[in-house]
Amino acid sequence: MLATPAAPLLEAAFAAALMHTSQEEAATHWTSGRPVSRRDALAPPRLPSASRLLLERTIEGGGFHLSLHSNGTLLPPRGEAPPVCTHWAAIEELPPSVLFNAYELKSLYQRGWLRSVADALTTATCELEQPAEASRVALLLIAGELSEGSRMQTSVPFHIRYSSAAEGGATVAVALPSPRVLLYCHATHVAEGAPHWYEVETFSAAAEPRAYVPIGDTALTGLVMSGTLLVTLTATTILFAQALRPLGRWSGGACERVLSSYCARTLHTGME
Repeated sequence: MLATPAAPLLEAAFAAALMHTSQEEAATHWTSGRPVSRRDALAPPRLPSASRLLLERTIEGGGFHLSLHSNGTLLPPRGEAPPVCTHWAAIEELPPSVLFNAYELKSLYQRGWLRSVADALTTATCELEQPAEASRVALLLIAGELSEGSRMQTSVPFHIRYSSAAEGGATVAVALPSPRVLLYCHATHVAEGAPHWYEVETFSAAAEPRAYVPIGDTALTGLVMSGTLLVTLTATTILFAQALRPLGRWSGGACERVLSSYCARTLHTGME
């Protein structure tokens, strides 16, 4: 959990992110269940310091179920002390083909299995079964403490939605854009007033991470449907045949006699 004074500012920062999208729905605060809407918007100012955040992101896993790992280091200008910041918050705005399962993340969060993540907000609705073409951009905000006062780390599972089949099949590349990153800094070191969230400029030495997922080939639709129908009919025929077969030597009293004989031998062995 973030410190109590930071929680309202975290929600306000997320509400500000909602203002920059076409989404009308509110967000939900995981720990309190309280909705957050654009009415709570408080646009975070830029960090007065010239410090920038070096952000490195990688994807691990394969297929449709992956993990996004992010490592950030706050770098002040040469000869300048870094601002005194205690927490980070990353606002992920991902393409429709990518989704965070809010139920999975909430469960992992409650068990303490989300590395370095202390709090989170997510958009209120998440249609898990929608194909990529019928889905919308989703927002997720995760936050945690800065280690050593300048380092952030996250490891969050995410999933790729199924895309409509295309002629030729093959794979489709899904790029993950860089998040907006906010730092919770003590204002006495960066500006006048109370502690606040500040948006920090990010940069990376590598290209945006990409996930490559397979898509179906429309040329194989007839073959797949024929094979599925054949397997279904075969399995149904076998089940009906087994249901109509007599039980034979194991029917009726024969089965009861075998069971009685086994019980008698077991009881006799125990008495010995």
